[in-house]
Amino acid sequence: MEAGVKEIDIVVGFMKEQYEYLIDKYGVHLVFNKDYAVKNNLYSLKQVLHKIGNTYIIPCDVWCRENPFSDREWYSWYMVTDQRDDRSSVRVNRKKELVSVKKEESGNTMIGISYILSEEADILKVRLQELVGKKENDQAFWELALFDKGRMLVSPRELDDEKVHEINTYEQLRELDHDSDHLQSDVIQLISRVF
Repeated sequence: MEAGVKEIDIVVGFMKEQYEYLIDKYGVHLVFNKDYAVKNNLYSLKQVLHKIGNTYIIPCDVWCRENPFSDREWYSWYMVTDQRDDRSSVRVNRKKELVSVKKEESGNTMIGISYILSEEADILKVRLQELVGKKENDQAFWELALFDKGRMLVSPRELDDEKVHEINTYEQLRELDHDSDHLQSDVIQLISRVF
């Protein structure tokens, strides 16, 4: 919203009710993915396939120190950090392209935030349609649709590892956002004492 992004669609599944307050507060649209429990985010992105083009794609579990959005984007990009990661499937090469990693090498930490211009969106839409039609992709991440012949269709947007984090646990959230009033409730304190 700070960057001027007004049309926001959130694909929901598990605990979808927890997002409903955002409709009134920010005017977002919630799109329900009925297959959320058995399929990965490749299928979530398919739910909003018709909306992709000059679009940010954002996973729900990423924390950024600074607002990564802008009112103008000049090219399609995918966010990675400068940190090496053995679990990553992509690395930034010398030509500043995102390429597939070989089995023996580590890649750049993949963040999942991306911006897709209309030109690349057309290719991405075709790739998404092809991929979701195959059972072996039920657990695939949406980034699979960005790959073509060993490289991603978009450029890297490389950030310092300290500026962005994936959050998988409550403890990670508390470490990153320890000053938040939302994390200091009586209910959270009770849960912490019990567990």
